[in-house]
Amino acid sequence: MDTTLFLEAFGQLTPDMAVIVTEEEDLHGVFRARSELTGWSILSGTSHPQRWNMHEAELADGNDSTRMAWVQVGVSRNPIGSLPALSQCLMDALHRFGEVAWSDLQVTIRDLEPHTRTDLDLFATHNWFHVASRARLTAYLALDQALLGDPAAAGLTTYLQQ
Repeated sequence: MDTTLFLEAFGQLTPDMAVIVTEEEDLHGVFRARSELTGWSILSGTSHPQRWNMHEAELADGNDSTRMAWVQVGVSRNPIGSLPALSQCLMDALHRFGEVAWSDLQVTIRDLEPHTRTDLDLFATHNWFHVASRARLTAYLALDQALLGDPAAAGLTTYLQQ
């Protein structure tokens, strides 16, 4: 079973500078084309994607003033390692629909298999999070207690706060 990654983008999308008109193309098609071009998603005639299997992608319906779009993919290995590519692909696709002013990204991970829990180790990418104090961002994490267990949750919380 694939782990499901659900990425939501928040901010403002201004279609004045759009390359693509939403009446002619949707985010699913643009996101899929971009992820196939980069080799991050499954290509026609192949069975093993580099990063994910495409599920869904949509622009926001306009009812929520801050949510611009969302994408859902299935990942069979290293879901945490797929997040930078997934975020970049969503950013590239959204820029085809207009000028993008980002405010937040929200990630939800579902169906994380026990053997993939070791992928939650951020030590390999630890330097990515070292930024100047003026550039720091606030991050909110919600962790499933059943996934982590009491001792692991305490250790992970301490590690992430560092």
